[in-house]
Amino acid sequence: MITKRNFIIRSYQPADWQSICQIHDLARPDELAGSCDPRAFVPIEEDKEVEHLKLCQKIVAVSNDRVAGFIGVDEGYIGWLYIHPDYYKQGIGRELLKEGLKLIKEKAWTIALAGNSPAVNLYQSEGFIEVNRYKSDNAGYPCICVRLEKEI
Repeated sequence: MITKRNFIIRSYQPADWQSICQIHDLARPDELAGSCDPRAFVPIEEDKEVEHLKLCQKIVAVSNDRVAGFIGVDEGYIGWLYIHPDYYKQGIGRELLKEGLKLIKEKAWTIALAGNSPAVNLYQSEGFIEVNRYKSDNAGYPCICVRLEKEI
């Protein structure tokens, strides 16, 4: 457990599941804004990607006994980094990213929606570089994705 400012970073516990699902569902519309049709939103527990989230190593940030954000790492892939909107701009995403990177041995990578400037900027500020930009779809709606990588 790591204490930072007004939150702690700790390992995920099964009792955190509903909180991380709620955080995903509250933050996901902000992630889609400017990148993809808002109809691409699918609650995490209805999304086929939920199985990947369940398999990831997860770390959570907790503020005042409330889960404020989480990261999910699968080998070198950072597939999940979401912060509850009430906790945006408090450094939680950056600290979760730093802790998630400690789980990776060689190369970290992630995919972000190109229009999600806060996420792209966060990754780049932590040393990730854009290696590819490509057309994709999100729940059947067109979008542009960015692959970012970082040598560990």
